[in-house]
Amino acid sequence: MDRLVGLFGPRGMASERRERIAADLADIADDPAIAARLAATGQVVNFGTPSAFAAAIEEQRAKAAAVAALGLKPGR
Repeated sequence: MDRLVGLFGPRGMASERRERIAADLADIADDPAIAARLAATGQVVNFGTPSAFAAAIEEQRAKAAAVAALGLKPGR
């Protein structure tokens, strides 16, 4: 299962600012020293756009809602 990891900013943040932060983080992750440290801890960096991250969050929410709608209860 893939883990979804990202940063969140304040609601209503300007899209230009979101894009700039994403670009800065991608530049940081491209640094060989940073990439090596991330790889050493088993991290797989797969940068996407802020809109792709938002879409992935919505997909996760939809899946969780579908499971919750089943009304399953833990067994004893």
